[in-house]
Amino acid sequence: MAPGPGDLAADRRPDGGLADGTAGAGTGASHAHRKLVPDTPVGTRRGPADADPGPSRSARPATGVDPGHVVRHIVRNVCRTVSGSAGVRRRHAALLRLGITLALLATLAWQLNTGEILARLGTLSPLWVAAGIALSLPQVVISAWRWRLTARYVGIALPWPRALREYYLATFLNQILPGGVMGDATRAWRHGSRADAGQRGAAIRAVIIERASGQIALVLVALITLAAAAPLRDAIVTSLSAAQSGWPWAIAAAALLGLVAVIGLRHPALSRALASLGQDLRQALLGSRVWPRQLLSSLLVVATYVAVFLCAARALELPRSLGVLLPLIPPLLLAMAIPLSVAGWGLREGAAALIWPLAGLPAQEGVTLSITYGLLILLGSLPGALVLARDHWAERRRPGAATRTAVAGNREIG
Repeated sequence: MAPGPGDLAADRRPDGGLADGTAGAGTGASHAHRKLVPDTPVGTRRGPADADPGPSRSARPATGVDPGHVVRHIVRNVCRTVSGSAGVRRRHAALLRLGITLALLATLAWQLNTGEILARLGTLSPLWVAAGIALSLPQVVISAWRWRLTARYVGIALPWPRALREYYLATFLNQILPGGVMGDATRAWRHGSRADAGQRGAAIRAVIIERASGQIALVLVALITLAAAAPLRDAIVTSLSAAQSGWPWAIAAAALLGLVAVIGLRHPALSRALASLGQDLRQALLGSRVWPRQLLSSLLVVATYVAVFLCAARALELPRSLGVLLPLIPPLLLAMAIPLSVAGWGLREGAAALIWPLAGLPAQEGVTLSITYGLLILLGSLPGALVLARDHWAERRRPGAATRTAVAGNREIG
């Protein structure tokens, strides 16, 4: 006598299979460890005590496949596939910036007397080198204070010890990673990852505004010093006037950038992001109660940059006064801000090779000074390497870190 629909429904196990051992979709064990249920005469109903609960978590063999690991593995592979092109573009951009840096430095080495530059670097005054490195401390302290000020006005908390630690880490990463802004991007991401989900955008905007505050102050200092240095100003104007053939290309490039900006503004997500950024700019940078503090702190940071350059000049024993060097330094700092090389290397030295002759000074002197400055700020950022090592060891010593590492390294699904 064939079983009816009611008998079939009664003979199903809790995991979705039939009582004769047929597997259901909800089973959590692999086929090799599936527990089969003995045949039961048709029509015999089994109670809850007879139902097979399946293998428990504690009884699962060590070699079995965890369904959660399978799902996570699939999701991770899908995400890698979707974001693979973006990762490739980032790697290509990093390689491009590294190539630009090496090409610029190689060109300068070909044009200048490299042996003389290396000889000058070997005779640096240790006292002035130590003074230049020591200036990194007030530089980072003031910058971290400015970051905290900005974060408070955009509505996100930032404890003082964390701000100081993260700024040192960002400074170090900016020195060793292509682009010169990866440290700031890491700083924004780490700050946002510790905040609520709704404040991650505010963490990113806080870093953008804080960096914009510094660049505005740097441009102001460059314009003021250039206006005060009449010979250099006249030489720059004359050089730009002589390069008339390049103006059409510059205008075309500006028009192209404007077109890209207009097209980008039509994107809804970008429009919303810019609207949020504009609101935070008015609160954290342009507000009547905050802009004096932003300007003062940023001018102090620029002053530390200039002071490091002066320490580098004294370490090289250059016979140049403050009045001669002061208008030459801000253009080099602006060249460093262009995210086309590694920590401004190559761009800064190329700018020095162009600007020093305009002031009637040898290009080799400017390039040597620029290299010395780059070495000083690299050494001054090394406390950020200690922060990176500390975080690495703290992660390794965290409970369960060894288990997660072993699982991630040995997981194999076939």
